[in-house]
Amino acid sequence: MNYRPAEVKCQVCGGKATQIITMREASAPVDPGWIRSVTEVVDKDLEAPAHCKEFLRHPTRANYKAWMDGEGLRPMDPAEKPHRKPTEKEETARKDRVKDRLCREMMKDERVEVGG
Repeated sequence: MNYRPAEVKCQVCGGKATQIITMREASAPVDPGWIRSVTEVVDKDLEAPAHCKEFLRHPTRANYKAWMDGEGLRPMDPAEKPHRKPTEKEETARKDRVKDRLCREMMKDERVEVGG
C-alpha cells in the first residue's frame, strides 16, 4: 500500500502544503463495463454492417448508440416488461382457445330454436 503524508513540503516556498491528487480525464475509464458485454450479441459475420464492426472494435458509448440506431433498437424503458416469444405449448393453447371461441360463436349464430 502506498502511503502519502497529509502534508508535504512546498517546492516553491518550502512551507507546508497539502498535496491533492487528481486523475486526468484521458486516463479515467469513460465507458461503463457493461458496454463490453453487449458485444456478445453483435453480428460478427464478415458481411456485418460497418456500425457492427466499429462497435466490436471500439465498444464506446458513441459506437453503442450508433449500433443501436443502425439495428433499429432502443433501450428498454424501466416500466416495460421484456417481450418473450411464446413457447410452442403456449401458442397451441392460444390457438385452441381462439378456435373454441369461434366455434361457440358460430354455433350460437347458426342455431335453430324450436318451440315456444
